[in-house]
Amino acid sequence: MSAQEERRQEYLRSSASISLDEIRNLSDRQFELLVASLLECDGYEVQRAHGGAGDRGADVIATGGNGERIVVQCKLRGTPSAKIGSPEVQMLKGTARPDHRATHPLMVTNARFTQDAEAAAARYGIALVDSTALRTWATFGKPLELD
Repeated sequence: MSAQEERRQEYLRSSASISLDEIRNLSDRQFELLVASLLECDGYEVQRAHGGAGDRGADVIATGGNGERIVVQCKLRGTPSAKIGSPEVQMLKGTARPDHRATHPLMVTNARFTQDAEAAAARYGIALVDSTALRTWATFGKPLELD
């Protein structure tokens, strides 16, 4: 077994591992706190662990040692077939950099993104984490790779 596979199996057995089914049963606030804890596991310092009224699209804010400022909008959905569209991406685009000084705007969902949302995110420099990437991050403990 490779070292990477051993690490993955160890993480799966740990209390930090959480499945997509378990994530689907979280509240919005619990989902935001989960994303904050995953960023902490990746070595970021969380400045805001959850959003609320007036958060202007920033549910989670974290900083890194190289001056990175990650601003996350979390979108929890109750069904795996749900999709996040371009209006949500455009809203994050409107606040992440101007209001929150993001170097890495990020949208995280336990669902999927529409093609229009993916195209908008590419245009605006917003990283998207869909259910597949979230599973790799939350269930298997593989850190995000932010450009």
